[in-house]
Amino acid sequence: MKKIILSVIAFLTLSPAICLGAAITCTQVPLRLGSSGVITITMECTGGTDDTTISLSAANNALVLGKKLMAVSAFVTAGGDQPDAADVTVNCRGLDLLGGKGANLIPATDITNETLPYNTFNGLYRFKNITGPVTVGIANEGTPGFDATIVLEFE
Repeated sequence: MKKIILSVIAFLTLSPAICLGAAITCTQVPLRLGSSGVITITMECTGGTDDTTISLSAANNALVLGKKLMAVSAFVTAGGDQPDAADVTVNCRGLDLLGGKGANLIPATDITNETLPYNTFNGLYRFKNITGPVTVGIANEGTPGFDATIVLEFE
């Protein structure tokens, strides 16, 4: 009887973690492309169904300060688990630099999606200078163990 009670308690303790999923984590790999001034930051993300905001590291923020965000692309990490379509935001000083164009940027299929920065106020694409810390938000992911790569391109 004690084993059954302990088993039920263990299940009830672990079930919220199973149901809610784990937090999404991303590793950041910066790359400076020659002397052109182009910098890419590749974020390999894995994780769960919780909406997450990932801050660029201090070193990566220093690399992109004063640069312009030129494009953001997302695709399934090679050899990884297929994600559901998920939304991406790239924020600087409280402003979503993608202007909502990051909806379903993480694809649910084996394709690469890409978008440019967008200004919803004037309805135009706008390449804004990075003037502060950059964060990347991931929302509405429904696969607990998905693997996706997000590439930020700055110039």
